Amino acid sequence: MTGPGLSALAILIALACPATADDAPRPHTYMAFGDSISGGTGSSDELGYRARLQAALRARFADAVVIDEGKPGADSRRGQRSIAAALERHRPAATLILLGTNDWADEPREPVSTANALRRIVRDVKARRSRAYLATIPPVNAGFDANATPARNEWIAHANTLIRALAREEDATLVDLHAALSAAGPIKSLFADGVHPNDAGYAVIANAFLEAITAQPPASPSLKVLRFGRLWDGTGRVIPNAMVVVERDRIRSVSTASAPPNAQLIDLSAYTGLPGLIDAHTHVTYGPSPGGNRSTLVNAFLARDALKKTLEAGVTTVRDMNAADYADIALRDLVNMGELVGPRIFTVGCGLRVTRAPFRGPTLPACGVADGPDEVTRAARQQLAAGADWVKLFASTGSGQDVSGFQTFTFEEMKAAADAVHALGKKLAVHSYGPTGARDAVRAGADSVEHATDMDDDTIAEMARRGTYYLPTIDHNRYYADNGDRLGYAPGYKERLEDFIRRNVETARKAHKAGVRFVMGSDAIYTMFGENTRELGWFVKAGMTPEQALFTATRNAAQMLGQPDALGVVKPGAFADIVAVSGDPVSDIGAVLSGVRFVMKGGQVVVDNTRAH
Repeated sequence: MTGPGLSALAILIALACPATADDAPRPHTYMAFGDSISGGTGSSDELGYRARLQAALRARFADAVVIDEGKPGADSRRGQRSIAAALERHRPAATLILLGTNDWADEPREPVSTANALRRIVRDVKARRSRAYLATIPPVNAGFDANATPARNEWIAHANTLIRALAREEDATLVDLHAALSAAGPIKSLFADGVHPNDAGYAVIANAFLEAITAQPPASPSLKVLRFGRLWDGTGRVIPNAMVVVERDRIRSVSTASAPPNAQLIDLSAYTGLPGLIDAHTHVTYGPSPGGNRSTLVNAFLARDALKKTLEAGVTTVRDMNAADYADIALRDLVNMGELVGPRIFTVGCGLRVTRAPFRGPTLPACGVADGPDEVTRAARQQLAAGADWVKLFASTGSGQDVSGFQTFTFEEMKAAADAVHALGKKLAVHSYGPTGARDAVRAGADSVEHATDMDDDTIAEMARRGTYYLPTIDHNRYYADNGDRLGYAPGYKERLEDFIRRNVETARKAHKAGVRFVMGSDAIYTMFGENTRELGWFVKAGMTPEQALFTATRNAAQMLGQPDALGVVKPGAFADIVAVSGDPVSDIGAVLSGVRFVMKGGQVVVDNTRAH
């Protein structure tokens, strides 16, 4: 063994009080990995070097442990697996990494190979939310070691150059152990022989680590840095090696610069970053299945699962499109208060409908029921008075297995709704399965049209001219076709739904070619949540590029919601709603459909499956 008792990989893990959450880092237990730092892999440590190092560490850190692991070059896979297991088990707040001269063998290729292995270890450390510290290689003791030749010292200098560069590139804190030992006194006074420190030498090593930890400003709980291999920022720009600085619930900066020293670093360099996605047509308050005797309150409680699965799909904002008893507004407010974990919710309250019930004597109309322009005006104002963000109007039949699309509200009624809503600074969404309801909705001034199929060329051209947003919601009929038996649909439902899907895709294809602005809306309902982004796959089938499909769930949706600078984009001042996916979604939309690994909403990590992949 050569080098001062550090000839193989050694890692010191610093932890401290127990965490309150299972995945939170802990700070005041210390651990070291390595072989000759502790006497050599497979050795009996008969000279007591492991105990000496452990004693030096424990004099400064409450619970120090030394574990043999092996060299990162020759033994990197075994060592990395063991390191990963220990990091997972202990969840350290900081990890200190040392290498000895034997880790940098004399072959010309070995230093680069060892640096690459070390880089993987550093990234693994940071992926587990631990701060990474890299130590330079100590000098050798020329008085005892025959290998301490000028050539050996050149190798040490070369290795330390690589370590310093690696620390800069990977945003690790450098611990200059070489300088600390050189400055502490004559080298021979710090070594028991040519390769292992004595008690004084180990004390210098432990002190250097202590100084590095205490000199490092504590990570601010309000300041986080997300490092991506690449970032698609929602504007069409792709930034390699992007660093996104998050302060509280907002994005502070986006660059390729180093992270602030007091920030919590979240290393997502294996992934592509995206803005949090927006699903602008959901039904989270309908419960897990139709019918039954569940109250609105029960369904609202059961919505927790739908909200959770929506986040797991990478969706951090939804527009929910109808709810009984204003349950959607209650859920929105609970999420905003921090009492419920879920995406941001834009609401419509009770959707406006024509009378559908028989006469049963004098009664007040149900929420949202209106006939004639005056009643429609009143009903629209009631939803806004209740706190709704939008108003929705059901302008045709069509839902579930029913794909009929017969127009219900007249043009005049739709115009009354649009005028009343716009007068109060809000927007109107119109549901229409069929073409005539969509035609009149566009002419009446609807801000978005949902589902519309078989629209004629004039209606499509008018949508493009006015900037009306189109949410075809193709995939929800796929969900109905897949689950019709469970939902109790009548015979022939699959054929009817598949025919409607075909016509829906063709209408979307025509609208896309005409320049209509699309927004992703899944129409997720019942157990469909978690499949929210499958709509993007249909958009690609209708002729969009993957990037154009991404815009429908980011920039376009944010513009429709009136939040172009806060949602659907990764830029300073925007909400810190950020997603990490495996793969390249700009070339393969499947990366979004099945590759979501990490989700941050408002600066808080709400989904993290990076460790499982």
